Amino acid sequence: LSFVVFAQGVRGELGRGGRYEIDGGGGGAESAIGVTLYMDTVLRAVPAEDPAGRLFLPAGTPAETARRLRGEGWVTLAALDPKTEAKAEARRLGCSHVLLQDKVEALDK
Repeated sequence: LSFVVFAQGVRGELGRGGRYEIDGGGGGAESAIGVTLYMDTVLRAVPAEDPAGRLFLPAGTPAETARRLRGEGWVTLAALDPKTEAKAEARRLGCSHVLLQDKVEALDK
């Protein structure tokens, strides 16, 4: 018995496996069953997830505000230096949004 796993719309095999005999030592053979998944193909089969928005938090943002925003689904990056210019630092870090005056603002692309 052997098998190959394919997925509709995905190029290549997701995996293959089957039953085989292995040398059990002492001259006897032992039956075994195995499967191999080809992770590069499996990962191509999984739909890409939209990345969460990355939100830059200026230094001094209250911990409760950061916690609330993460609860809403944001990935947050917090400034450590209060002298940092928020929008410039947010762009440098690859953020899509910045928190300014307690409001989330999208960064221009």
